[in-house]
Amino acid sequence: MSAQRTLALRVATLGVLGVFIVVGHAHTLECPASIPVQQSVATATVAPWAAYDRKEGPAYNFYGVAFSDGPPPNRVFLTPSKTVQSKDAKQEIYDFKSARITAVWLLCLYRDTSIALSKKIEPAVVRCRVSYDSSTQFRTVKMIDCD
Repeated sequence: MSAQRTLALRVATLGVLGVFIVVGHAHTLECPASIPVQQSVATATVAPWAAYDRKEGPAYNFYGVAFSDGPPPNRVFLTPSKTVQSKDAKQEIYDFKSARITAVWLLCLYRDTSIALSKKIEPAVVRCRVSYDSSTQFRTVKMIDCD
């Protein structure tokens, strides 16, 4: 398979830099390891209650990804075509080509908030494999390989 036909996305957590990176053949997508989020309540709707934000600290930490068919506001989120799991590994496979999906978006998900970061994936990507970190009991993404 030629390099022009293959797009490999690799995800690596760089604790020193505090960045979550997806490396591609012709480009690099970066998802921050954490994001600052400001949440608020329309106070008039909850009176006489007062709002309190339980989150301590400035950031929400990255934990996972999702894929959507078209922009995320369309709310067409994809499920894996296949899941392979053993006691030491878990991998979800998304096959966009067989599902005839051409406008795939990657969403970076963060703990304790509904805010996600999203970016359209190159149209040449036809499949992604998402591997989960066994040290987090498979609750955190370890790597994404796409071609």
